[in-house]
Amino acid sequence: MMGQLQTLKILQYNIRKSLDIMMELFQNEKTTEYDVIAIQEPPARDKAQNKELNNNPDSAHVDLSIPETERPRNQPAETSVTELVEIIAERPRDEHVALEDFNLHHPTWGGEGTKVDADADELIAALATHGMVQLLEQGTVT
Repeated sequence: MMGQLQTLKILQYNIRKSLDIMMELFQNEKTTEYDVIAIQEPPARDKAQNKELNNNPDSAHVDLSIPETERPRNQPAETSVTELVEIIAERPRDEHVALEDFNLHHPTWGGEGTKVDADADELIAALATHGMVQLLEQGTVT
């Protein structure tokens, strides 16, 4: 319905490369309450595992990762932030949902006493420039 505000329920979950944790997540009935399930650090998977995980005709798998932005833990997020800004700037009239594990630290999401990464300030500025807001509550452990 045009003009009516709708809610998009998103679960973003760090699997820590564990197939067991991912299977537990998908077997939990509460996952059906979400419109989008975004998996961070999924396990490496072979064809047999993909078949097992994607056999539900009511679900869809879309891999939105950008390999060029993957980087070792604790490396600067500059490339990812820059690429995110470029993607959003290319479509300024579209609505955007950005789900990313930038490995950045900032009191805005980490809470008081959290160290500040310079790239985190750049991310906050980029989101503000494009009218985006962060939904992660302050102090949430990620």
